[in-house]
Amino acid sequence: MDQHQPITIENIKGLWSRDPTLGSVPQDHLSVSTNVDFFGSFPIVRMPFSTKYTFDLGSGVVPIRIFHFSYFDSQASVLYNQYLISTTDGDLYMYDVSDGSIGLIYSALAGYDYDFSMWGNRCYIAVSYYGYCGNAVDYPLQIWNGVSIRDAGGNAPTANFVNTASGTGVVQAGNHFYGICFETDTGFITPPGLTATPTTALVTNGSQSVSLTSIPTGDSTVVARWVVATKTIPSVIPSSFLYSYQIFFLQRIGDNTTTSATLNYYDSQLLNDASYLLDIYNGTGAAPIPGGSSLCVYHNRLVITAPSIDHVSDVLYSRINDPETFDSVQGIQTIDVQSEVATDVITTGFVDSQVFRDTLYLTKLFSTYGTSDTGQEPAFWPVNVIDSSYGSYRHGIADTAHAGESVDYLLIANNSGLFLFTGYFNRPEVSWKVQLTWQINLDLNLRQAYTSLHNDTFRKKIYFNSRTASGAQVGTYMCDYNDVPSDFSGYRDLVRWSLWNFVATFSAFCLVYDADGVHYLAGNNTEISQLLNVGDSINGIPIESGITMTFRTAEFRGSDEGMLHVNKVRLRVSNSSNPSSSITTSQINVYGTEGQPIAQLPNLTFGLNSGNSIIEPTILTNLLSQRLSFEIIITDQNPTLVIQKLILFAKETYRTLPYQYK
Repeated sequence: MDQHQPITIENIKGLWSRDPTLGSVPQDHLSVSTNVDFFGSFPIVRMPFSTKYTFDLGSGVVPIRIFHFSYFDSQASVLYNQYLISTTDGDLYMYDVSDGSIGLIYSALAGYDYDFSMWGNRCYIAVSYYGYCGNAVDYPLQIWNGVSIRDAGGNAPTANFVNTASGTGVVQAGNHFYGICFETDTGFITPPGLTATPTTALVTNGSQSVSLTSIPTGDSTVVARWVVATKTIPSVIPSSFLYSYQIFFLQRIGDNTTTSATLNYYDSQLLNDASYLLDIYNGTGAAPIPGGSSLCVYHNRLVITAPSIDHVSDVLYSRINDPETFDSVQGIQTIDVQSEVATDVITTGFVDSQVFRDTLYLTKLFSTYGTSDTGQEPAFWPVNVIDSSYGSYRHGIADTAHAGESVDYLLIANNSGLFLFTGYFNRPEVSWKVQLTWQINLDLNLRQAYTSLHNDTFRKKIYFNSRTASGAQVGTYMCDYNDVPSDFSGYRDLVRWSLWNFVATFSAFCLVYDADGVHYLAGNNTEISQLLNVGDSINGIPIESGITMTFRTAEFRGSDEGMLHVNKVRLRVSNSSNPSSSITTSQINVYGTEGQPIAQLPNLTFGLNSGNSIIEPTILTNLLSQRLSFEIIITDQNPTLVIQKLILFAKETYRTLPYQYK
């Protein structure tokens, strides 16, 4: 009578990598998990990527970021559906879905990284050094509008104008200074031109108007001009000029062609203070708007972190509803300069930023800060140290599929792991199960690397990708949290991890939300592909082929030093609802004590029909070892293969290790 009893391995809870010894892996986890996804409680071969768009960036070009620029221009009835793709060479390309074209739109030095932030009908783009903070070269903040890219802000007028007191009017008697400002097509108003402003005051007698002639015009981005003026000055300060006084908006000239204007006003009409223009970054001239390491929007202000290599602990804030106007005095916070290391300033400044529960969180590699809008200018907002040990990687705060999505937590990746953040770093880490692998693969070299973290809240998947500074892939982690409650309670034990690799050597990733739903996209130098979802039809579309799933069970052992004998191994597999059939090959390797290989079982080749067919191929074995673990390698031509169970038929042969095995 056969005394072998079934040992059933099911309800697999993903990869376990906390200790280098295989014996530490729980029975319901895997010691190796490659290209494994989860369908309910079952492991499956991850779904393939399907080619979505093709292009050619050239041999050796390595994309590192993909950003989806989508905007509908209702006036022109034009849908902009584009992808901005940055590379390790420091170049930025635009792929246009409408016509399949791709072109270079911006170039920085090799090793420069990009960050993107949508604002209405345009995208602001920051350029920063080596995947982290600050600009070793001063690349200004950029604007992409779907057609062209240019420096944010704009240059002030340089050509002088003429002001005279003439005609009948009510301009108050005394001394007056005037200036001209440009208004761009994005609403930015430049400072009054310093060299285009009369250096002596215009004197009026109280019964005159003021005539302006030779009013300067701007480039193609200028849509209007503003006249600014001081109130009447009884006595002029020696050597003073327009910039020496408080100034006010007086009159808007609503075009870029008119070169003359007549001013007739009372001082009491000068109500709209324009003095802030004297302290702002103005564009591509002497004070360009800097790029920085990260961009975000907080209380209708555009936020730039680490704006330059000399100011990596600074945070810049635009004026409210004015994303290109940054006050160089009251719009800056300088936070914890003491944490900077003089010889390592690039990696000790701010690297990321995110708004959560009405607080703006700012991260360095090893520290996190929070600040809140008090209604004052940003320079006066209080700053709290949230954590002096944990920060984030660059792009280490997870994005979701679209900005309007509401999630009551953040996910933050750093050298210590992946953390749930709810105003503080929750412990243990979300990556608690895979801490050993995380810390081996994602060491301090990633301070100068390219990382991306995406949270698909619809399918409850987290994707973390990392590459070295040269573009070589370090690893892609997939975390399934379908079993985790909405409040994330019990996440440590309920998340399921796997490492993924790609046949097409993808290097850049993003989440996209469009009319077809949420998609996880991956790209390289020739394509952007879309990860298919379970249930998607794969008939007639180009898909990634040759995906190899590998998973290795925990070790099974007898009591104390006993020996196990296994005489049968049975694999229960099924097809999901995808209407497709396939021939699938499964290789099973067997490992003994200390992970030593002891056998390779005969390959299993089986076919699955459409629908939910189930088969249970069985292999007869004669395995004897103190400890046994099983590695299943499946090269699956049907990505809907579901592994329901692995069943071992075993009995304990000896309760102590026999002499010949000692």
